[in-house]
Amino acid sequence: MRHTSFIALLCLCPPAWADECTSADAYTAETITAYLDSWKNVAMAFKQFGKCDDGSVAEGFSEAVARLLADHWQQLPTLVRIAQSNPGLDAFVLRHLDETINLPDAKKIAKLARDSCPNDARPLCREIVAKLGSLGSVPSRGAT
Repeated sequence: MRHTSFIALLCLCPPAWADECTSADAYTAETITAYLDSWKNVAMAFKQFGKCDDGSVAEGFSEAVARLLADHWQQLPTLVRIAQSNPGLDAFVLRHLDETINLPDAKKIAKLARDSCPNDARPLCREIVAKLGSLGSVPSRGAT
């Protein structure tokens, strides 16, 4: 049900080709962050509302990224696949591993990246570990 609602919200908005985030864009972007429950939805939100990536919208993006990585790690290969056809998506995901995510999630994500990285995601796992280590929340070690 949530997935259908997310798609309906995106369909109601005109394409976001302009560089400026309007008030309507910001409102919709903030609303849809609650529906970012898959990497496909994150990719669609990134395309549509990446220009609104600031303040509470950015915090919502960060929470969604943390939830997907911490609670649905097995979907990491899906992120890798989707990122191949969505330039900048991997950088967007890494940018949202920031100081707004909670420490237990940061530690869990770093541990998963170090110890349970799928073969096709090794470069991304190394970047995740490096990013979280740079926040000072976990020791930085190379992904295995």
